[in-house]
Amino acid sequence: MYPALAVGASLRASAEPPLDLHLVGTHTGLERRLFEESGLPAHYLMARPMPARKGLKWLVNAGYLSGAVVQAHGLVRRLRPHAVVGTGGYASVPVLRAASSRGVPTHIHEMDAYAGRANRMLAARASSVSVGFEPALAQLGRPDGQVTGNPLREGFGAPDPGSARERFGLDPVRPLILVFGGSRGALAINEAMVPASEALIRDHGAQVLLITGRDHLGHCKGLATRLTSDCRRHLHLIEYVAEGMPDLMAAAQLAITRSGAATVSELAAARLPAILIPYPYAMADHQRANASVLEAAGAAAVVDQEEAVRPGFLEGLAGSLLKEKSRLQAMGEAAYRCARLDAADRIAQIVLELASRSRAEE
Repeated sequence: MYPALAVGASLRASAEPPLDLHLVGTHTGLERRLFEESGLPAHYLMARPMPARKGLKWLVNAGYLSGAVVQAHGLVRRLRPHAVVGTGGYASVPVLRAASSRGVPTHIHEMDAYAGRANRMLAARASSVSVGFEPALAQLGRPDGQVTGNPLREGFGAPDPGSARERFGLDPVRPLILVFGGSRGALAINEAMVPASEALIRDHGAQVLLITGRDHLGHCKGLATRLTSDCRRHLHLIEYVAEGMPDLMAAAQLAITRSGAATVSELAAARLPAILIPYPYAMADHQRANASVLEAAGAAAVVDQEEAVRPGFLEGLAGSLLKEKSRLQAMGEAAYRCARLDAADRIAQIVLELASRSRAEE
């Protein structure tokens, strides 16, 4: 949702006269909270993701999807939009199909290097297409699409690392290793990094900030009780960071994380070297495709989860990188060469042109 909201912010900032902008999504907790915080009118569909294999869950979710299709047609008929934008995900399919069936211009943005199922379904009928990473264009069958990069959360243009150090109680001198696994956290990474932190703190003078995810904070605190008191002082366990992530990434010297599309794009914008551990069960292994973008640029080390969780592995790899400051700096610069800080503005301009033509034809 962060990229969709970033495009929305660019649309509001660049449109003259002001736009009537609406958000459409599902009732999931994080999505609904972000929509409510945006202050924009929001509409919620009953859509649920369709499993790859047919079965009882497939039948149940197909019923919800049918209801979402009816909702989407009613929404498009009532709002009469001049353009509809989709950023992937199952909720976008009924809305964009409803819009296309009524002659409303549509734009889709694919964030991953390997295009997702929803956007592959929508690409042929979309009025225009943009992607975060070039390989996705071929998968979408849209060589006319634009490689814009992925929209970023507000704050990556001018981060304030000092505010992050103060807010999270970080040592101003010790190098910071930032560990996270998305909004829900990553249990495998958490369980590997808590014990790995001891050697990194003791032997390399580092500090570790581990964003555990809301479901894993208590478990990680329990694991941390086995560490020495000095190590616990420099291991910061936080369940979730709602705001200030650009500042936190700017304060870090190294990240250990998954490789979702937004994460990879934000690492590049933050000039942050990374050890990437792709989620092994991601659809079509798309996280590995994302990670390969930074790996090929020399900005990240990519390791399988099975290898990453072996005792001693992460502290060994992270420790060796911390010792080579010139290599870390080179990785950070390589990451930044992959960054597209103007992605949201570029997508907004494409959408505004679609909407302007649509309005002129009324």
